[in-house]
Amino acid sequence: MATSRPNVVVVVVSLLSALLLVSTMAASAMEETFVQCLLDNSHPSHPISEAIFTPQNPSYSSVLQSSIRNLRFNETFTPKPFLILAALHQSHVQAAIVCAKRDNIQMKIRSGGHD
Repeated sequence: MATSRPNVVVVVVSLLSALLLVSTMAASAMEETFVQCLLDNSHPSHPISEAIFTPQNPSYSSVLQSSIRNLRFNETFTPKPFLILAALHQSHVQAAIVCAKRDNIQMKIRSGGHD
């Protein structure tokens, strides 16, 4: 009986790995779809691409760090956003709202508070 136990653990670990891979692939596809929506819905005279920061972007960490006000959210286990949009124009905010609503994505708004 003891020999079947490790097989169960291997199957469970394999299933969890497969679920994580599917989840990661789904998240990646969602990110690509959302970014494309932002690009499609932004005003051409104010390109939104300069305002989009994903974890693959070298500036993502510094942009994320600059927006964290509460150090509890700076822990390694704290979930991080799949995308940061540092809106440079009102059309960027409009595109983000349209795309988030379309894709059913929860948004968190951060602001410096002053213009």
